[in-house]
Amino acid sequence: MVVAAVPVLTLALRPSVPALIVSFAVAGAAIEVFSIAWDQSLQTKVPRDVLARVYSYDAVGSVVAVPFGEALVGPLAHTVGTTPTLLGCAVLIVVATVAAAVTPSVRRVTVQEARPT
Repeated sequence: MVVAAVPVLTLALRPSVPALIVSFAVAGAAIEVFSIAWDQSLQTKVPRDVLARVYSYDAVGSVVAVPFGEALVGPLAHTVGTTPTLLGCAVLIVVATVAAAVTPSVRRVTVQEARPT
């Protein structure tokens, strides 16, 4: 998920259409790889009878902060400038991703291979 910072950095440092196309394509591919791993982890680690509820909480958690971020980033960009705001957002993405990745319970997640039935 740290690759999600690449389009934000591109917007801050080199906002050209070709650079943005490449950066968003790379980030999109990385996010899809993460999504596969995330969904597979949920499906193997969460009991079936609560899986739908966990997916619902996951969906809410993924979007609940978006309106707050959008409400804050405009005034922030107006106050400190667009480039510093975008750089700060990229740093926030990296810090949040690294914090999640170094969490011991996340680092210990393993997947067992499916056994033929």
